[in-house]
Amino acid sequence: MSEAEVYASAYQHDGLGRITEWAETVEGVSRVQRFEYDDAGRLVSVRDGLDAPVADYAYDLNGNRTNVVEADRVLELGVNLGCADSGGVPLGRGANDRDELCRHGEYDYAYDANGRLETRVNASDPLDETVYTYDGAGRLHQVAIGSTKVDYVHDALGRRVGRVVNGVFERGWLYKDSLNPIAQVDATGAVQATYVYVTRANVPDYIVAASGDVYRVVADHLGSLRMLVNTTTGAVTARYDYDVWPPLPLAGSRPRIVPVDVACRRRRRGPPSPARRGSRPRLG
Repeated sequence: MSEAEVYASAYQHDGLGRITEWAETVEGVSRVQRFEYDDAGRLVSVRDGLDAPVADYAYDLNGNRTNVVEADRVLELGVNLGCADSGGVPLGRGANDRDELCRHGEYDYAYDANGRLETRVNASDPLDETVYTYDGAGRLHQVAIGSTKVDYVHDALGRRVGRVVNGVFERGWLYKDSLNPIAQVDATGAVQATYVYVTRANVPDYIVAASGDVYRVVADHLGSLRMLVNTTTGAVTARYDYDVWPPLPLAGSRPRIVPVDVACRRRRRGPPSPARRGSRPRLG
């Protein structure tokens, strides 16, 4: 099975170059999404091929999304609406003027003085907490969820070269340049996967596993990973689907041979999102 048979897409743009329609076929299933923008260029509406509403968005005067209306939920996004610091002390509207997202759904977010995300806490279950710590250079150093602690190791160039889970080295990466990994190794130093770049600068075209299996990396126009296809059997090994503003893929799992920066690169379907001071790193 060729890449064209498992994934195809076509786009329509307006006079400003923004995508207004996206027709996509994934493993034989087709869908169409249409996008509408306001006068400031912000995405305000997503419709399907039958013009039925998928999602609508509202913004404040700073361009922060404040409201999301979807078929199965309505979200009020707390931005500059009385955020609290990591100790739970309310900062007040005037104390938080950095456009930081304070609440998304059932989760509250708190930031340090440099605008880096410190905690993510379920408002109805304080034990559901994720804590993020950073090194002196501002790089993510540790993510802690309950008893699980994941530490990240960086080299002198700031590249993430290792992942340590509860004190045990799990895997690491070798790089071909300042950005792109070329190989993944296990705790013994054995190569688990090699990444081959051919047509794209920052997203590999192929992944060669230690088993000898070769996988074609199918990516969309944003460089987001959509599928891994076994080049010998044609089987789709992994698939990723996204919504317009995803923090993570909606569907699909990331095989261990896929580096996190490839799986999560530029995940948006629509236009660039409003600036967000804090990201939502996960255990990955």
